[in-house]
Amino acid sequence: MQISDEDLIAYLLGDAPPELSERMEREIASSPGLRERLSHLRMVLGQMETLRHFYEPPADLVDSTMARIDTLQTAGSGEKPVPAGDSSALLGALNHPSNPRSLWDSTALTLCLTVMCCLALPALVRARFESRKFQCASNLRSTGNSLFHYALADSRGRFPAVPLQGPESFAGVYAVRLRDSGNLLSTSQLNCPSLIGYEEAVPIQLHSIPTLAELHQLALQELEVLQRVIGGNYAYNLGVVEQGKVEAPQYEGRSHFAILADAPVIVNSRDSFVAHDGRGINILFEDGRIVFTTAVHFGQIEPLCQVGDNPFRNWRGVHEVGLHEQDASLAPSHFAPMGN
Repeated sequence: MQISDEDLIAYLLGDAPPELSERMEREIASSPGLRERLSHLRMVLGQMETLRHFYEPPADLVDSTMARIDTLQTAGSGEKPVPAGDSSALLGALNHPSNPRSLWDSTALTLCLTVMCCLALPALVRARFESRKFQCASNLRSTGNSLFHYALADSRGRFPAVPLQGPESFAGVYAVRLRDSGNLLSTSQLNCPSLIGYEEAVPIQLHSIPTLAELHQLALQELEVLQRVIGGNYAYNLGVVEQGKVEAPQYEGRSHFAILADAPVIVNSRDSFVAHDGRGINILFEDGRIVFTTAVHFGQIEPLCQVGDNPFRNWRGVHEVGLHEQDASLAPSHFAPMGN
């Protein structure tokens, strides 16, 4: 049972329903972390209790205020001011920097803001996390729709092919092939919003996606830079082996076959999943489903695909083409089908 700070405050104030109070008491008894949160909130509420101090207005407040108004009106009309009587007391109360009411009001405001931040900030963080996860899934779905259209228009019903050699031998060539086939594809949809500010993330620095002809005209150094950035923050299918030959995957609407996903950062053959604060990754399957999957540790996904396939490595555990038509193997933009 998830217990929020709002539930704990209601419990401390005696406003929680009886059933909720009983369940919370069982959770509090068995959870040291929950007891610590409860103790902290009790301390904050206790500090607020000390601010319950009532002030009586001065007995002559009305008279002194009216006298002050008369004084200001007389001064504005050019007449000789009428003595304000005890108005100096009121002026002193208003102008004195050490007025105890100002100190108490400031303290109360600070504590109220602290409590509001404690309650609101977790909700804001969760909302931002969910918003970026949703936008990432939307980007994958848009690119996936272009891939489905590509496969449906292909005479063999296959996704874009990644050649074994040459300038097109990198996973991100998907973007180039989609552009050449007339599918609308923007560089912005190849970004995962959760990776804004991460130095490890590959930034999109292109204003447009080049054609295959432009790709072949690039110098080697320019080509290497393009291969890293053109696929953005996502991983693409490197292909599969069919009858001893590397082929592009055939579109069959399979529920277990991954075609796109948040790309891992791969250093020394170790996969680090930094997207979505490391909590998980979005994976697009061939049937159009997008699943947010928890990344347990480098190189492992839980749960894996329905047939136990790791979508980022083939059945030998390497970043290369799948060993058969059911072996999905996704890799970041610059990876070649037979490894880097």
